[in-house]
Order: sequence, then C-alpha cells, then structure tokens
Amino acid sequence: MKTVYDGFLADIYDYCPYFRDRGKEAVFYLNELGSQYSNILELGTATGSLTIPLAEAGYMVDTVDFSEDMHRIARRKAADSAQDISGKINYILADVVYFNPQKKYGAVMIPDSLLTIFPEKEKRERILRMCYDALEEGGTLILDVYQPIERIIEKGSHKEHSRFRGKNKEVYLVTVNHEVDINEQLHSCVYHYKKWRPADDAEDEISIPITYRYLYPAEVEEALRKTGFHSIQVTEIFDGNINFITAKK
Repeated sequence: MKTVYDGFLADIYDYCPYFRDRGKEAVFYLNELGSQYSNILELGTATGSLTIPLAEAGYMVDTVDFSEDMHRIARRKAADSAQDISGKINYILADVVYFNPQKKYGAVMIPDSLLTIFPEKEKRERILRMCYDALEEGGTLILDVYQPIERIIEKGSHKEHSRFRGKNKEVYLVTVNHEVDINEQLHSCVYHYKKWRPADDAEDEISIPITYRYLYPAEVEEALRKTGFHSIQVTEIFDGNINFITAKK
C-alpha cells in the first residue's frame, strides 16, 4: 500500500529545506548511547539519516518504516557507505503503531519528531507502551520532538515560500500553507511543490497534506511517566527548535 511518504516525498526528502537537516540529530543519539548498547530499535527509518550513522558506529539496528520508498533510499545510502554495514541493518516494513517487536533491545530510538505525526493520543500512548515493552531492564528510550512554532500558533494560519534543488539539480518551488487548531493542538500543513521550468506544466506539481500534533515537553514527560519510564531528561538543541528526550526503563 502506497503512503504519503512514498514516491515524490521520499525522493526529495534529503533535499527539501523542511526535512533535509534532520540528520543533524544523529550526533546527539550517538553521544547518548555511548558503548553500553549493541542492539537498537529505530522507529521511523525515513531515508536513514540516523540508521546509517548507527550502523557505521557498530550498532546492530532493526529499523521500522511503513514506506517502501523510504527503505529503498535508505538501502541505497547504506550501500554507498564507506564502511561495509550491510549486515548491521534489518529493515522492517511495518506501521510503527501496530508493530510488535519479537525481541528485547538495549535502546529504542524515535527520531524525526515521529510522535507528532499521530494526532490521536491513543496511538502515541500505544507507541510508547510498545517501546517500554521492547526495552531490556535498564534500557534507554531516546526521541526528539520539534518545538511548537509559537509564531504560527499565535497567528493561526501562515503561508511561506521556499525553493531547493533536487538530486539532479532540478529546481523546485515550495509553498507551505499552515493552519492551526489551538484547542486540539493540531498543526495542518499542505506542502505544494512545483518544478520550475520556463513554461508552467501542471504535471510537475504535487500537493502533500500532513497534520502534526504539536507537543510540549511537559506533555511528553507526563506520557513517559504514565508509561512507566523514569530518569527523564529534556534538552533543547538547535537553538531551542528541538527537544531531545531520554528516559529509562
């Protein structure tokens, strides 16, 4: 079954200004892990921006995503690695909400602000419970959550424009329409991409809607404690744009 992250979005993910910098978080995950764990569960492979560095650092990684195309790109990037990491990554095609791990892990990662793409509280709680159950005693959960964009929340709606070059140097124009439901803490975005060319061509346009549930640190901490986690730490990184959160089982 095709998902919103298959096809076009997977192919431009590493180039679009709204997604391409997400690999920068890898250093924080690696610093937190140290050398105390060997086997890792990652929820949300995307294009492998965390998966590849984990494998290159020597970890055995089971990585879960429901997008075949995201896995395709992550596999290609793994094959291009300067190291032979082919035996260190196990790609699992599944919906993280309903994924049922078959073994225990020393650490579980939830990168790319994955929790925010589930507006339903029940799904977020189910994911955290699954993470808790998948961890060994004393294991660590590590995740990052983007800070709510207060300037957009205050306005209620916002439109912005950007541009970027794709893999083959083609130029894309991007318009993003933001709409916020402050009562439900929902941030709905419609990303409209258009390939630039001298004459307009409707076939080179695509719109992709994504709704996020913006989460405040205290809200995430409460959900983690309710699940059973302890020793919860929240660190702001990238000028306060991202909350980097760790918790112990």
